[in-house]
Amino acid sequence: MLLKLLSHLLFLYKNLTTPRDYTIIKEELEYKIDYDLKYQTEDKFWVEESKDWDGILEEFYGNVTGRDFRHTSIPQNVKYVILRIKYYYNGHIYSAISNDINFRPGENESSAMHFSIPLSSAWIVDHDDKPMRNITEKVKRYSGPRCDFHEQRVPLEHLLYYDKDVLKDRFPKIILSNTLGMKKVLNTLEDYTTSLQIP
Repeated sequence: MLLKLLSHLLFLYKNLTTPRDYTIIKEELEYKIDYDLKYQTEDKFWVEESKDWDGILEEFYGNVTGRDFRHTSIPQNVKYVILRIKYYYNGHIYSAISNDINFRPGENESSAMHFSIPLSSAWIVDHDDKPMRNITEKVKRYSGPRCDFHEQRVPLEHLLYYDKDVLKDRFPKIILSNTLGMKKVLNTLEDYTTSLQIP
């Protein structure tokens, strides 16, 4: 009787203190402008953003949490967008990355069951395969609760916070290993987030 009461109290406590699945903590938008192209802004979000386009800076970053940026018409001079979302799932914090401005974790994702062998390490290495940066936790966080990177195919250079020249000269590869000892080598400039899985 006491055990049953305690389990009910624990369940109630967890429901009251744990945020709901896919509760968004933070949304960040990064994009690059090509000033040589003419553009037209149709939405309030992009009109506000275009006020900062001074003709000097090409890359822009902003916290867009709570702003109405989804389902807007991206101006023609925006080369690419990178949307980073931090959210809760089952009491844990995960991150998602997408080049789709309308993406939201948990929406339109496959509910099929996935099997993946747990990742044991992920290292950015130099040309001689010498480990330079441990990105294991970052890869696990971005892989999401189903370890499928939210089915978003994003270039690794967008996942990593380094310029192309730095990736080319200092950090050209990523070496992944799983708990069964299988290894995989990826190119930081050519591969995608969906490649960060070892079958």
